[in-house]
Amino acid sequence: MNNDGAARFFGTWRLVSCVAQSPDGQTAYPFGKNPQGRAGFEPGGRYSFQVFNPDRPKFASADPNNATEADVRAAFTGSLAYYGSFVVNMDEGTIVNYVEAASIPSWVGSNQVRYYRFESNHLILRTPPLLRDGVELVMTLTWERLA
Repeated sequence: MNNDGAARFFGTWRLVSCVAQSPDGQTAYPFGKNPQGRAGFEPGGRYSFQVFNPDRPKFASADPNNATEADVRAAFTGSLAYYGSFVVNMDEGTIVNYVEAASIPSWVGSNQVRYYRFESNHLILRTPPLLRDGVELVMTLTWERLA
C-alpha cells in the first residue's frame, strides 16, 4: 500500500447520504434519511469522520449524566465518530482507516477498510459487511466536497 492517491481525498466533505443494504436487498437508513456529517482528510495522512442522525431525541435533562438509558442508547446508535491515519490502495480501490479513537470502543486500534470511488465532486465510500442489529449490512456513504 502507498499513499500516492491520497491527495484526491484531501479537504472537507459533507455527508449527503448513508444507505445500508442487507444481503436480501432490504434498504435501511441507519442515521436517518437526512443524515448529517463531516469528513476531513489532511496531508500527512490524517482523517476524521463524524456522522449523526439529526432526528435523535433530545435529552430531557440539560445534564447529560442524568439522561435515561433510552436517551443514551438513541444518542449512541444515532451517531458515529472516529479519527486516525489513513492509507490509500489505488490498485484495490480501498482506503484503510487506522483508528486511534472512536465512539465505538472496539474500533480503537482496528483498521477500517472502505471501498472508494469519485463521481464529480462526490466521494462514495462503501463498507465491507458490518454487523448492525444482528444483520450484516453494507453501508454506502456519499460525501460532497466542501473545500
